[in-house]
Amino acid sequence: MKRQSTTSMFATAAAFALGAVIGQPLLAAVPIAASQAIIAAAGLGDLTPYRTIAADALVLVNKGDIVGAQKRGTDLETAWDKADDTMKPTGPTRWRVVEKAVDRVLNALRAPKPQTAGCASALTDLIGTIDKGGAA
Repeated sequence: MKRQSTTSMFATAAAFALGAVIGQPLLAAVPIAASQAIIAAAGLGDLTPYRTIAADALVLVNKGDIVGAQKRGTDLETAWDKADDTMKPTGPTRWRVVEKAVDRVLNALRAPKPQTAGCASALTDLIGTIDKGGAA
């Protein structure tokens, strides 16, 4: 059995506490792996803000709130584009992998008739890509 790191246990406890405060079961919707996102993305910098936005959008999609998820998608696009000049030179290959995953999310959310399953799949893929730091 794999042991959970102290950082991971802290993140899990924090997520449970936050979930209790806001009345949402955060861990049921999106596993907390922010520390992994930071470690894996050493070449691109801290990707936690983008993961957080993607996780928020996924929760909204799973609730059927596509309009809310689209707004978070716009937040994701704005934040990602703002950091382009800084991230792209530090890890162009990893940046490109994450960029493509972000584009798939935006395309799914902005489709003429967004499909819940397609949006959820694109967001889940983006979160996984971020957790791997853009490694293909």
